[in-house]
Amino acid sequence: MNVLDKSSYELVTFQPIWLPYNKESEGLCAAVIQSFGLKVDGKTGQKNRLLVASFLHAANLVRRKLSREGEGSLPVHLGVSRSAASWSNYPLVGKDVSISFVDRLVEANWIIQVEGSGDRGFVQDEVTEKWTANPTMTMYHLDESSIFEKATGAERYIQVGRPLIKVNQAEARGQRQHRKSRKLAKPVLAPKEARKQFGVTYTEAGDRVKVLNKFWKLHPLVLIDGNAAACATRVFHDGRIDAGGRFYGLWTGLESSLRLKSTIDGEQVCQIDIKGSQPTLLSSLLGIKLNGVSDRGTWMDVYTQITGLWEHGVTVEAVIASSSDPALPDPFIRPRQIAKRVIMEIIGLGNLDKARPSSELVEETGVTIDEWDWFKTKLVEAIPALKMLEPRYDEKGNISGYTNGPGFLSYHESEMILQTIETLHSQGIPAYPVHDCLIVRFQDAAKGVKVLKDTVCQYCFDLNGLKVSVPLTVETSDGHMSDSDLGLHTDLTGQYL
Repeated sequence: MNVLDKSSYELVTFQPIWLPYNKESEGLCAAVIQSFGLKVDGKTGQKNRLLVASFLHAANLVRRKLSREGEGSLPVHLGVSRSAASWSNYPLVGKDVSISFVDRLVEANWIIQVEGSGDRGFVQDEVTEKWTANPTMTMYHLDESSIFEKATGAERYIQVGRPLIKVNQAEARGQRQHRKSRKLAKPVLAPKEARKQFGVTYTEAGDRVKVLNKFWKLHPLVLIDGNAAACATRVFHDGRIDAGGRFYGLWTGLESSLRLKSTIDGEQVCQIDIKGSQPTLLSSLLGIKLNGVSDRGTWMDVYTQITGLWEHGVTVEAVIASSSDPALPDPFIRPRQIAKRVIMEIIGLGNLDKARPSSELVEETGVTIDEWDWFKTKLVEAIPALKMLEPRYDEKGNISGYTNGPGFLSYHESEMILQTIETLHSQGIPAYPVHDCLIVRFQDAAKGVKVLKDTVCQYCFDLNGLKVSVPLTVETSDGHMSDSDLGLHTDLTGQYL
């Protein structure tokens, strides 16, 4: 069997989740549909339009990657999975009709199968010792002369067909480490199994996302490359419907600087963030106040301000030097970076007794064991809610805790963001989630801030009786904005009410 080395090529996966977004893509899509004699009416016509547009979008990505070829560059192939399980990711079309369309492309010599791809073998898992089928992605070369003879390069597409929700399977610590070492994707419950296990709760969760998608399609988020997003997937963890729950869409993986150059309805956007969200929300959800807030009862940055860690290791000389030379790094960045990562590593494992920093944190900041212990002590003093964390794994490596980052915190965070978006949508204001943040039009910033603050306050009060106004930041592509810059009637700082 000729087995292809995965390091010897780049892959663009055919994902039937795109539609035409401008007149150029509409025209090209219609031309391809006509050339293949595909139906244009009814549900079949809708599927054909989606299949053709998605193929053209993928083919355009391949062409763009090939155009950047240089010395040592890898060949770029179009990948198509013929495994039935893969097609749960594309709910708007079925596997059979999609593969039939791909076969039509092969017959027309628009795509040519890469020798050695698409073979099927069996492998034995080193941990479970079970043998499983290992279907290889079928890969194709593109015949660009056939595909792009009518293309202008101005075609843009809109993403509309992601799965509504996914529930990742629970993994023991050893299984998780083994999977990550092999760089494999997280195992996901099949939709049929998830519906059986969670019943109406699963259906209702999907229905809420479906409503968002419908509104987003009227107000898509247009990214800097001109393609647009109008759908997201809500992803739960640990085989539970009350763990995780964050949203993932075309925009969530972008760097913030690029995401902030997007538009909604042709208008500039801004990003509304919960400042120091993990410790702030953990404390607020558990009803345990932070220690060390200002005499006015307010705070802004829990990582540094209320702990005093912002000045750790910072000398007067370094401050003077950085203020006079913009090329020098801000000396206050390192202590905040360490404080934030200490919190993330403790919450992520649910382990307040974590003895040492991760190798990544040491490499990025040079943090020492003594500094790790010092930061951890100061942070726990300021954030007593950390003492309530439950270890993620028991002594046998099985998932046991819930009140930790991957479970309790991320679920309630996503619920608060979702409720905020639902309220804004009910008022005709489009909003997109980015984990603990919101993307809204700049003109809607004041309303977005108020609704987010009110939603978090009411949510936490209903949960434990604590009334808190969480600190927020508002950022545009031009930088952070103050409440006075935005003309807000509400303060961006945090405060117990």
